[in-house]
Amino acid sequence: MVLKNNSIILKKIASTSDIVVYQYYMNDFDETIKKIGKEDMLPLDEDKLNTILKNPLLSFSYIANTIFWMFPKYWIDFDKYEKYLALWKSETIMSEHKKELQEIIDYCSSNKKTLYVLVFPELTNIEFSNTLYVDEICNFFALQGVKVLNVSKIIKNALLICWLSIG
Repeated sequence: MVLKNNSIILKKIASTSDIVVYQYYMNDFDETIKKIGKEDMLPLDEDKLNTILKNPLLSFSYIANTIFWMFPKYWIDFDKYEKYLALWKSETIMSEHKKELQEIIDYCSSNKKTLYVLVFPELTNIEFSNTLYVDEICNFFALQGVKVLNVSKIIKNALLICWLSIG
Protein backbone atom coordinates (compact mmCIF):
# COMPACT_ATOMS: atom_id res chain seq x y z
CA MET A 1 0.00 0.00 0.00
CA VAL A 2 1.29 3.43 -0.83
CA LEU A 3 0.28 4.59 2.63
CA LYS A 4 3.11 3.23 4.78
CA ASN A 5 1.85 5.07 7.84
CA ASN A 6 -1.73 5.88 7.02
CA SER A 7 -2.39 8.57 9.60
CA ILE A 8 0.77 10.61 8.91
CA ILE A 9 0.30 10.60 5.15
CA LEU A 10 -3.42 11.24 5.38
CA LYS A 11 -2.79 14.22 7.67
CA LYS A 12 -0.50 15.71 5.02
CA ILE A 13 -2.86 14.98 2.16
CA ALA A 14 -6.17 15.72 3.82
CA SER A 15 -5.21 18.74 5.88
CA THR A 16 -5.70 21.06 2.90
CA SER A 17 -8.96 19.65 1.63
CA ASP A 18 -12.34 18.45 2.82
CA ILE A 19 -12.18 15.64 0.26
CA VAL A 20 -9.87 12.64 0.07
CA VAL A 21 -9.78 10.49 -3.06
CA TYR A 22 -8.16 7.12 -2.41
CA GLN A 23 -7.13 5.17 -5.49
CA TYR A 24 -7.06 1.47 -4.63
CA TYR A 25 -5.11 -0.96 -6.76
CA MET A 26 -4.05 -4.57 -6.32
CA ASN A 27 -0.58 -3.69 -5.01
CA ASP A 28 -2.12 -1.85 -2.02
CA PHE A 29 -2.40 -5.35 -0.53
CA ASP A 30 1.41 -5.74 -0.62
CA GLU A 31 2.04 -3.61 2.47
CA THR A 32 -0.21 -5.90 4.49
CA ILE A 33 1.77 -8.89 3.26
CA LYS A 34 5.01 -7.18 4.29
CA LYS A 35 3.54 -6.21 7.64
CA ILE A 36 2.72 -9.82 8.51
CA GLY A 37 6.17 -11.00 7.43
CA LYS A 38 5.34 -12.74 4.17
CA GLU A 39 7.25 -10.38 1.84
CA ASP A 40 9.12 -13.39 0.45
CA MET A 41 5.83 -14.31 -1.26
CA LEU A 42 5.65 -11.06 -3.24
CA PRO A 43 6.17 -11.74 -6.96
CA LEU A 44 8.07 -8.50 -7.61
CA ASP A 45 11.63 -7.66 -6.75
CA GLU A 46 10.93 -4.05 -5.79
CA ASP A 47 14.57 -2.96 -5.86
CA LYS A 48 15.03 -4.31 -9.38
CA LEU A 49 11.72 -2.87 -10.52
CA ASN A 50 12.44 0.57 -9.03
CA THR A 51 15.81 0.65 -10.79
CA ILE A 52 14.15 -0.16 -14.10
CA LEU A 53 11.37 2.38 -13.59
CA LYS A 54 13.87 5.17 -12.94
CA ASN A 55 14.86 4.93 -16.59
CA PRO A 56 13.85 8.29 -18.11
CA LEU A 57 12.25 6.56 -21.07
CA LEU A 58 9.81 4.77 -18.75
CA SER A 59 9.40 7.68 -16.35
CA PHE A 60 8.48 10.30 -18.92
CA SER A 61 6.78 8.32 -21.64
CA TYR A 62 3.27 7.03 -21.13
CA ILE A 63 3.57 4.78 -24.17
CA ALA A 64 6.92 3.26 -23.11
CA ASN A 65 5.63 2.73 -19.58
CA THR A 66 2.47 1.06 -20.87
CA ILE A 67 4.46 -1.25 -23.13
CA PHE A 68 6.79 -2.14 -20.23
CA TRP A 69 3.88 -3.27 -18.06
CA MET A 70 2.51 -5.41 -20.91
CA PHE A 71 5.47 -7.80 -20.60
CA PRO A 72 5.40 -9.02 -17.00
CA LYS A 73 7.53 -12.08 -17.68
CA TYR A 74 10.59 -9.85 -17.38
CA TRP A 75 9.83 -8.55 -13.91
CA ILE A 76 7.44 -10.98 -12.19
CA ASP A 77 8.45 -14.23 -10.52
CA PHE A 78 5.50 -16.36 -11.67
CA ASP A 79 6.23 -19.14 -9.18
CA LYS A 80 5.65 -16.61 -6.40
CA TYR A 81 2.74 -15.00 -8.25
CA GLU A 82 0.51 -18.07 -7.79
CA LYS A 83 1.26 -18.04 -4.05
CA TYR A 84 0.64 -14.29 -3.93
CA LEU A 85 -2.80 -14.73 -5.49
CA ALA A 86 -3.63 -17.38 -2.89
CA LEU A 87 -2.91 -14.84 -0.13
CA TRP A 88 -5.95 -12.85 -1.26
CA LYS A 89 -8.11 -15.78 -0.15
CA SER A 90 -6.62 -15.88 3.35
CA GLU A 91 -9.25 -14.63 5.81
CA THR A 92 -6.52 -13.74 8.31
CA ILE A 93 -4.57 -11.59 5.86
CA MET A 94 -7.68 -10.00 4.36
CA SER A 95 -8.92 -9.18 7.85
CA GLU A 96 -5.63 -7.40 8.60
CA HIS A 97 -5.82 -5.57 5.28
CA LYS A 98 -9.36 -4.39 6.00
CA LYS A 99 -8.20 -3.07 9.40
CA GLU A 100 -5.67 -0.92 7.53
CA LEU A 101 -8.35 0.30 5.15
CA GLN A 102 -10.59 0.99 8.12
CA GLU A 103 -7.87 3.31 9.51
CA ILE A 104 -8.26 5.44 6.39
CA ILE A 105 -12.03 5.54 6.81
CA ASP A 106 -11.75 6.36 10.51
CA TYR A 107 -9.19 9.09 9.91
CA CYS A 108 -11.38 10.78 7.31
CA SER A 109 -14.46 10.43 9.47
CA SER A 110 -12.83 11.81 12.62
CA ASN A 111 -11.40 14.74 10.65
CA LYS A 112 -14.66 15.45 8.82
CA LYS A 113 -13.20 14.60 5.43
CA THR A 114 -15.35 13.12 2.69
CA LEU A 115 -13.70 9.97 1.39
CA TYR A 116 -14.15 8.73 -2.16
CA VAL A 117 -12.55 5.47 -3.24
CA LEU A 118 -11.72 4.47 -6.80
CA VAL A 119 -10.98 0.76 -7.14
CA PHE A 120 -8.93 -0.12 -10.21
CA PRO A 121 -8.75 -3.60 -11.73
CA GLU A 122 -5.75 -5.20 -13.34
CA LEU A 123 -6.46 -4.02 -16.89
CA THR A 124 -5.15 -7.12 -18.61
CA ASN A 125 -7.79 -9.28 -16.90
CA ILE A 126 -10.71 -7.28 -15.57
CA GLU A 127 -13.01 -10.19 -14.73
CA PHE A 128 -10.27 -12.00 -12.83
CA SER A 129 -9.53 -8.80 -10.90
CA ASN A 130 -13.19 -8.42 -10.02
CA THR A 131 -13.26 -11.93 -8.61
CA LEU A 132 -9.92 -11.64 -6.83
CA TYR A 133 -10.27 -8.26 -5.11
CA VAL A 134 -12.29 -5.50 -6.81
CA ASP A 135 -15.74 -6.70 -5.75
CA GLU A 136 -14.67 -7.45 -2.18
CA ILE A 137 -12.89 -4.12 -1.70
CA CYS A 138 -15.79 -2.17 -3.25
CA ASN A 139 -18.23 -3.98 -0.96
CA PHE A 140 -16.06 -3.33 2.08
CA PHE A 141 -15.97 0.43 1.50
CA ALA A 142 -19.65 0.60 0.50
CA LEU A 143 -20.71 -1.19 3.70
CA GLN A 144 -18.82 1.49 5.64
CA GLY A 145 -20.86 4.19 3.89
CA VAL A 146 -17.98 5.31 1.67
CA LYS A 147 -18.71 6.38 -1.89
CA VAL A 148 -16.96 3.90 -4.19
CA LEU A 149 -16.33 3.92 -7.90
CA ASN A 150 -15.68 0.50 -9.38
CA VAL A 151 -13.49 1.44 -12.36
CA SER A 152 -14.02 -2.07 -13.81
CA LYS A 153 -17.59 -1.16 -14.69
CA ILE A 154 -16.57 2.02 -16.49
CA ILE A 155 -13.85 0.26 -18.46
CA LYS A 156 -16.10 -2.68 -19.28
CA ASN A 157 -18.84 -0.36 -20.55
CA ALA A 158 -16.33 1.74 -22.49
CA LEU A 159 -14.93 -1.38 -24.16
CA LEU A 160 -18.44 -2.54 -25.03
CA ILE A 161 -19.32 0.85 -26.55
CA CYS A 162 -16.08 0.82 -28.59
CA TRP A 163 -16.79 -2.72 -29.80
CA LEU A 164 -20.38 -1.84 -30.75
CA SER A 165 -19.30 1.30 -32.60
CA ILE A 166 -16.73 -0.66 -34.62
CA GLY A 167 -19.12 -3.50 -35.45
